[in-house]
Amino acid sequence: MRRILPGFRGLLAFLLLSLSVAVPAAEQTLVLGILPYLNAHKLYRIYLPVKRYLEQQTGHPVSLATAPGYRSFLQRTERGDYDIVVTAPHFAALAETVSGFRRIGKAQPRLRGELVVRSAGGIDRVEDLRGRVVALPDRLAIISLLGEALLRAHGLRPGRDVQLRHTRAVRQPLLLLSRGQADGAVTVAGTLDEMPRHLQSRLRVLARTEAVPHLMFMASGRLDPALRARIREALLQFDQTPLGQHFFRESHLGGLSPISDADMRELEPHVERLIAILRQP
Repeated sequence: MRRILPGFRGLLAFLLLSLSVAVPAAEQTLVLGILPYLNAHKLYRIYLPVKRYLEQQTGHPVSLATAPGYRSFLQRTERGDYDIVVTAPHFAALAETVSGFRRIGKAQPRLRGELVVRSAGGIDRVEDLRGRVVALPDRLAIISLLGEALLRAHGLRPGRDVQLRHTRAVRQPLLLLSRGQADGAVTVAGTLDEMPRHLQSRLRVLARTEAVPHLMFMASGRLDPALRARIREALLQFDQTPLGQHFFRESHLGGLSPISDADMRELEPHVERLIAILRQP
């Protein structure tokens, strides 16, 4: 990942990001920052077992935090606002490279996007979306990057041959599609199955994106190494506890496994694309 560092210097200046001065872990509450892929109320409800478990395992109070959007979450991560993050895989790779975050674990299922259309919309191939509107999550979301790559693989230039409409949450593209405000929707695979049945009956999956590593847990390099090791060990065993079983059932994340060098290498093209977007006005 070293080859992206020179290009990120200008981005750091642009975003005015700075790292916090290291302080002993015992003197602060641990802040767990969560990617805002759902609204704050849902995130708090889902991640409350993680908070309680970490408090039990570390003896430190834990505070849950998020941000208004993906860009601000990325900024707060780089600024050092969070001690632990649950973050998008390309955000995690960037945080490791630029600001010294350390690996804890990744959600076990691979992450894949789905391109969904209306059942009676007359769109039978991805190429049929030329001149149409496709709704996607946040512009910085890995699912959006995967969706754009899918369009390009079928000869469609995102933003030119296909109009893109970004939303704040992963389910919103499906709602826009169902209301006729978009002709296609890109969302996380399996999201359609969680929607109301009357909506499912009107939509269908047209294509799927490539798969990448899922959400990642990362720890700040500012944390005491012994505490960081304790957090990593505890979270990798989280699925063996009642709190963990409840969390993974509600979050659909399937447990945590170690993050490998191969995972991070796989994410390099998406990190470079992320940086390119962040540089744009």
